[in-house]
Amino acid sequence: MNILVIGLGSMGKRRIRNLQYINAAYSIYGYDIKAERRREAKALFSVHACDDWSQVLPRMDAVIISTPPDQHIKYAMPCARNNIPFFIEASVISKGMNDLIKLVKNNNTLAAPSCTMLFHPAVEKIYEIVVSGQLGNLCSFTYHSGQYLPDWHPWEDIGDFYVSKRETSGCREIVPFELTWLTHIFGSIADIKGYKGHLSHINADIDDVYQCLVRFNSGLLGHLLVDVVTRDAVRSFRLVGDMVTLEWNWNEDCLKLYLASEKKWKIIPYYALEAAKGYNLKITEEMYIKELRAFLDALENKSPFPNTLDRDYQVLKWLEQMEAGC
Repeated sequence: MNILVIGLGSMGKRRIRNLQYINAAYSIYGYDIKAERRREAKALFSVHACDDWSQVLPRMDAVIISTPPDQHIKYAMPCARNNIPFFIEASVISKGMNDLIKLVKNNNTLAAPSCTMLFHPAVEKIYEIVVSGQLGNLCSFTYHSGQYLPDWHPWEDIGDFYVSKRETSGCREIVPFELTWLTHIFGSIADIKGYKGHLSHINADIDDVYQCLVRFNSGLLGHLLVDVVTRDAVRSFRLVGDMVTLEWNWNEDCLKLYLASEKKWKIIPYYALEAAKGYNLKITEEMYIKELRAFLDALENKSPFPNTLDRDYQVLKWLEQMEAGC
């Protein structure tokens, strides 16, 4: 299988690494606008580095788009026009998505928008527990997702990284990233409001804190706090049911259930791999591998991929709805 990875920054390299782990026989091509990144990818992974992606596109069986978000549509549209299956990283810009969705549907092209957190073992377990009904009526949740922006890519100045731009800022990007898995578990959003602002010393023209209040169609009320200010990286989640309370801390590799009937906490461990070398968060490489496997299964076995462009677009409209009220 010939696979083209467009964008050879940290995520593009991760996708190549994961593809080679899944099947060393894949013939992987790499493209980036920066020549030094093409040379690096070729040296690290022995990929076919190309300086003109459009020339190799017709020979590809699949494309992975790992560019900054404001470049996604530029590369996705030719894939859709040529009916070449593509995987695309998490979105934060809705402009152009309607046209892409129409083209994908007209050509019946496989389009797989990233939904990485759906493959995290904790999120998989939370989904299983919620569906089981053992928490009782779901009443509320609080969720804090934060990490200091300069720690995302400590090897480069944030001014050289798309997360320092207002439209594609790190904080703005993470809101839909988190809403994707939250709405997967809890369903559609009826209303979303909130506040945002630039409150830290970070030298970038961005909002670095988003406070979102969410009401789901089910009646569940949620509070989502996303920031790029927190110095100790955190994902901390507490879900209140009227029978059982669930807690998850990203750094603990377990869920906790408070069983009201027994007045005690139950610990539910889950398996997680260590972070890949060069990543300072305990992010499991496993979930990225499982995500690409799901895309390849959709391509080779016609298995449904758990996210769609329509869902991605809806999540971005909720982000914009929240911002419009600020």
